[in-house]
Amino acid sequence: MNGYIKIDRGIMDWEWWDDDKVLKLWLTILLLANWEDKKWHGKEIPRGSFWTSIESLSEASGLSTQEVRTALCKLISTGEVTSKATNQGRLITVVKYGVFQDDTSKSNKQPNNQPNKQATTTEEIKNKYIWGQGGIHREYC
Repeated sequence: MNGYIKIDRGIMDWEWWDDDKVLKLWLTILLLANWEDKKWHGKEIPRGSFWTSIESLSEASGLSTQEVRTALCKLISTGEVTSKATNQGRLITVVKYGVFQDDTSKSNKQPNNQPNKQATTTEEIKNKYIWGQGGIHREYC
């Protein structure tokens, strides 16, 4: 991999700044996210998303699988990412990828502030069902 990601100085005011494991996973996710739309195994993977597994995230971040699960649940609960698990892997999506990574100095476009369609309460997130090939998979946070 090559290239870079942008990190705003405001990250120091972010609610997870003082949680080393969540911060490390967040940076890993930003580094792994597709910077442009791509295809993977015949599926379109949009910009800001990538296919992975808990084990792969563990290896990439240096966190244990349990630390990845816990940190990922925190990022989901506050709306930074969505996660869809299937029997073929896990699709992680950075919810406001364009806001974080677009170069606004080269464009007068306003960031896309579409409403977040993911579950909004912790209980909704804990009980969210996701349909994937092979059936319904429950997300545990």
